[in-house]
Amino acid sequence: MPSSPGPAETADENAALADELLLRNEFFEVHINPQTGGIERIKGYGRQPNVLSQQLAFRFPRERSVPTGDDDASQETSTWYSEMVGHGVEVLSAGPHIGEIRTHGDIVDQLSGTRIAGFRQTFRTLRYRPSVEVEIELELDQAPEGIPGAITWRRGSPTATPPQPSPAAYLAVPSRPETTGSRAPYYVEIANESNRVTLVTPGMPFYRKTGDRMIDAILVPEGEQRRKFSMTIAVDQAYPMQEALDHLVPPVVRHDVPGPPAAGVQGWFFHLDSRNVQITRVLDLADLPTWTPDDTANDPIDDGFGDLDGSGQPETDPDEQDQWSEYDQPTLPDGFGFAVRLQETEGRHRSTTLRCWRTPIMARQRDFEGRTLAELPIEGDGCVST
Repeated sequence: MPSSPGPAETADENAALADELLLRNEFFEVHINPQTGGIERIKGYGRQPNVLSQQLAFRFPRERSVPTGDDDASQETSTWYSEMVGHGVEVLSAGPHIGEIRTHGDIVDQLSGTRIAGFRQTFRTLRYRPSVEVEIELELDQAPEGIPGAITWRRGSPTATPPQPSPAAYLAVPSRPETTGSRAPYYVEIANESNRVTLVTPGMPFYRKTGDRMIDAILVPEGEQRRKFSMTIAVDQAYPMQEALDHLVPPVVRHDVPGPPAAGVQGWFFHLDSRNVQITRVLDLADLPTWTPDDTANDPIDDGFGDLDGSGQPETDPDEQDQWSEYDQPTLPDGFGFAVRLQETEGRHRSTTLRCWRTPIMARQRDFEGRTLAELPIEGDGCVST
């Protein structure tokens, strides 16, 4: 968690990782609300603020007025959501390496008192890892109907923002004035000036922002058959895309490897010195798209520099042809080299060095059409890309 002006308090290494209503590790505490069965708050040690709270809820098609308070002093409040009622909290593991708490209860319609769904939530912390693992199991008595009706995982936070790795990672959707729909297939980041929380939800890409401090993860919309979900809440992850990819692509375990190579006990195929740059694809040069200026003669897309009347004249701007021919290089022999696609995930431009298991002879930067953009310098066992 973000440090205060003085030394931050830390957890006792001998303390249990789970008590009746509390999970902890070296980085933060997770307080469980017994009335709801959800997360009451996640906070660092000492006088640190709450960074996230959580509940399960059913979102009704329209806003409703529900009574609050005691019968003698009953008041009404407007809400779109049902009520989460916890029935029990159980400590599954108190340590020494894993802390685990399970809650169970019902999602209830406040007006009729009927049960909409039953739930079980399991919260897990691991020593030395700044994250909380969450598993959700639902038993629906009432299936959602239409887009508004859905079982959601409600999050309260200072502010909620979508990830910025690429345009495909977030798409704003026109919605009601009080809501904003979005898609985030990798993660959702909640951040302010001093706190950063990453919600990694593989397989749950749809979200609804309902206020400055609230965001819903849609678990069960109409037609959804899945009833078990898992997610991870990572605290102060400097590179959230890496955290998301670690969950989407788990490590490959090979049991039949005879032993370390002669070069040593460690090695790599490729290595990047920038954690905000990811390798998305590795291609053999035989699989790369080929491009020449004459190929545009049969291109069915008119780019404004020619027509499609079958004349066979290239559509590419002649000036552009001259520009690319200056950088064009002859095709390399089959099997000579490879292509690596890189993606910057934090919106920050920087240079990075791609190190290889063998010293490269030459390197060049190309676009997706195979056109050479620039030659890259070789430094040691890698090449520098900007």
